[in-house]
Order: sequence, then structure tokens, then C-alpha cells
Amino acid sequence: GPPGSGKSTYALDIIMRLCKNEGLKGLYLCWNELLLAEMQSRITDPSAELPADRISTKLYFDLAVELGELSGDRALIPTKETVKRGGVRECVKGAVAKIRNARNLEKYDFIVVDEAQDIFDKGIDHVIKALLKVNNPLQNGRYYIFYDDSQDYPGNEDLTHYIRTRDMFRSNAASYNLTSNLRINTGHGLDEFIRDAFSGCLDTGRDYGKDVSVKGYGTAAEAIAMLKSCLAREKGPGGIRAEDCLVLFTWDLLRKDSPFVQILEHEESFELLKPDNYGSSSSKIRYTSMLKAKGLEKDVIVLVSSSLRDAKNSFQIFIGASRARGKIVMLYNNAPLR
Repeated sequence: GPPGSGKSTYALDIIMRLCKNEGLKGLYLCWNELLLAEMQSRITDPSAELPADRISTKLYFDLAVELGELSGDRALIPTKETVKRGGVRECVKGAVAKIRNARNLEKYDFIVVDEAQDIFDKGIDHVIKALLKVNNPLQNGRYYIFYDDSQDYPGNEDLTHYIRTRDMFRSNAASYNLTSNLRINTGHGLDEFIRDAFSGCLDTGRDYGKDVSVKGYGTAAEAIAMLKSCLAREKGPGGIRAEDCLVLFTWDLLRKDSPFVQILEHEESFELLKPDNYGSSSSKIRYTSMLKAKGLEKDVIVLVSSSLRDAKNSFQIFIGASRARGKIVMLYNNAPLR
């Protein structure tokens, strides 16, 4: 299903039903650490009344490291460099082959994989075969895979493993297509903006309606000033709470040498969103990168992009914009080329 169609909500519903009603033991996997923090906060909410020993939640990378360590072969323990060169699948495949029948390998009644488009090329098929309790897991096992092909990061040189793994699951399991965008509920402007970002044809001069505001900036300092001004308006009398806003940057603007990082580090009203502060309330406006926001949602999303001449930025803006439930503000760099 597309962004906002309820994939993570559906995943949570499955976990609650299988763990509470049927007493099964499950494993929830995703790639994004902020999405994991979101799901952990929902699962551990006292109102969920979910037994703590019924569900394990893990980052897929952390699971791959655990499998590599269990194999006893250090060459099969993935690192960040392994991720960059696309070698996680081979590490997982090799580790699973060595430990498939190990007594200390924990197995589960069901597995839920969220935002699986980030994991299809990383050996998730081998993990499911190894960690489900039943024989012939692909045909007999309980696994629930949620994905959105539109959010597969463009530029992958080899999509072979991605496509083969996705299609292998689809051929062995029931397949459903979610179509509704449940986040967009205040008009067509948001939907049209998201569609234009996805197709790479954002028109900064177009009127997307009252729910979308698009403005250009020249320098980082100017962008931060504009950011503070628009957030002050949103948080004004009768406005929304800070925790209902999220600022999302294109990845290049949050590099260590970026002037944005240098300014934000000295702004007391802003705070980097991290797994360790995700579940706590704050009066500060939190920010992260657009790509790290997969699976999240907020009432107001503020997007800050570098030059729109970079085709990769349209994809990031699409991811970021699809996090909005009610309003989008986008600031983009319109400084002339030197």
C-alpha cells in the first residue's frame, strides 16, 4: 500500500490479535530505527495490555548482526560498510546456513515485517525460513509483510534480489493491495503535492491550496528564520502542539559539515529526533531527515530541501510529504547557481 494507507496500523492490529487472543509469540522487524521506536511505544502502552514476553521488536540490521555472531564466523557479521556495498543479504544467507538447526536459535509463531521495501534485498526470505517454527515456512508459516514499492529508494543498480524476493513472497502468500491514503483528510492539495513529488514534477509556483505552503530560501540562516516563523504561526493561540509538528530535511542538509547542523545545534527550540527521546514529550520542535521518517506521521510536516535540481530530492520530498496528516510547509533552496 502507499504511504498513509495504514500498513503499520494493520501490523500493530495483527500483533495484538495474535499475541493477546491466540497467545502466540511473534517477531516484529523493520529497518528504520524511528519506526521501531514508534511501534515499541504502541506495543508497550499500558492500554494495549500486551504481555511483554509475547512480541520481540528488532531492527533488521541488529538481527542480521545477531545471526552473524551466532554463526561464529566474523566475516558474516554485517557492518555499516556492508550495508553501503549491498552485502547484507550474503551475510544473512551465510549465517542462516550455518545456524539453521542450532539449539540456541530463537524461533517464532509469526513474523511481521514492516516497510519491507527496505529489506527485500537483504535476505529477509532466509530469515523467515529459519525463524518460523513450522516446516516449509513459506507455504505454511504465519508471516505478514507490509511494503510500498514507491518508497524503494531510486538508484539501486541491481534490483534483482528485491524483485525476486518480493515476487517469491507474493507467489506463496495471500496478497492484498491497500489503496486509501488515510492521512490526507483536509483537501486535495496534500494529495496532489505528494503525487507531484512522486512523479518528480513539483511545481513551486503552483497553488496547492491552503494545506500546502511552498517557499524558497537563499541561505541556511534564512531558512531557519523562515522555519521558526512558520512554526510560530502554527503554534499560535489555538494552534497545534510542538509534538504534532515535525521538521524533515533532505539528507545532505544534516551532514556534519552542513551550516544547518551548525545553526540547529545552537537553537534551543529545536531537538534532533532520536530513538531514545521518541517516546517522551517535549516543548521543542523535533527534526530528522526525510528518509528516516518512513512510517511516521504528524499533523504538520515542514520540509526543508536543498536544490530541487537534484532528482533525488524529489524522492525524499515524496517520503517526507507523505508523513503529513493535515498540512505541509516546504522550504527549498532557490539560490542561483554559481
